[in-house]
Amino acid sequence: MGNIKERIRGSLLYRYPFVEIYSVLMNLILHVKYSFNPNGPLNNKESYIFYLTKSYHIIEKGLSLPKPRLFFGKEKIRKLIHYSIMYTNKFGTDYHIGNINSALKSYVNFHLECEGYDKEPIIIEINDFLNLSSDDLCVGLGGVDIVQGKDEIITFDEYKRFISTRRSVREFTQDKINKECIDRVIELSIKTPSVCNRQGWAVYSYHERDKIDELLKFQNGNAGFGKQSQCLLIVVGKSRAFTRFEYTQLYTDAGMFSMSIINALHASGLGSCPLNLCMSYGQESKLKIAAGIKSDERLVMMIAVGHKENKYSVAKSPRMKLESVLRNS
Repeated sequence: MGNIKERIRGSLLYRYPFVEIYSVLMNLILHVKYSFNPNGPLNNKESYIFYLTKSYHIIEKGLSLPKPRLFFGKEKIRKLIHYSIMYTNKFGTDYHIGNINSALKSYVNFHLECEGYDKEPIIIEINDFLNLSSDDLCVGLGGVDIVQGKDEIITFDEYKRFISTRRSVREFTQDKINKECIDRVIELSIKTPSVCNRQGWAVYSYHERDKIDELLKFQNGNAGFGKQSQCLLIVVGKSRAFTRFEYTQLYTDAGMFSMSIINALHASGLGSCPLNLCMSYGQESKLKIAAGIKSDERLVMMIAVGHKENKYSVAKSPRMKLESVLRNS
């Protein structure tokens, strides 16, 4: 019997990574299913929001250049107006339409000193669209800011100390985590940069002991300390925020968002430990069901959170030398 098992394990069929290939294919299928086509129809509110955000951010980027070209992006603005009207007809006026309007107002204001600007067709079309806005439109935040002087919020040495003192913590007290503290951490982390400002991420927060333990069973790197964490965060990327060619961008943006969360937790005096969620498609599906995560969202990582002990051990985790990372040319 032992020889038969050894022969099976040694066969090419057994060693072929069927599960891995199946998982990659299913992940691609999910991405194609939920990602949006910038030249095609938008089939739900969230896809509209991400498309419109991508579109009005083009205006913001153009206005933030050293010397913006006059009347730039005409066709893209026309397309933005078209889809904004469709969105308003379907979902009403909201925060997102307010941001679009304020970005368009910034575009118009940029051209105020141009002689005859108000006779330019694109300016007329923008003003016609802005006049459609209802009185209950919330104040928009889109557009550009003028920054004067150098930003010297903290020194490099202060930042170095902050980054160098952040460690992955695996010893926590049994003190509960204040939910308002987590709210504050996540609100700050939303400032993370993202492709075209789409912010294609979300984070699920769990505070109940039984639920934390249930979810940690899906992750194999928390043995010996997982039960001490008093809050569990699961960071996800939103497939609907990206086009079909931006498959990896989901993990780039949500990964940066995760690092912002970890740093904000550190700034709040809390300990945290990021936990890998690389798993098969089948396991991911089961975890998402258990955690109440939407089918179009992709798992990025868990973050175990807790109050630090007065004295605790951390892995030294030596870093690579600079010359092995930096490529000068």
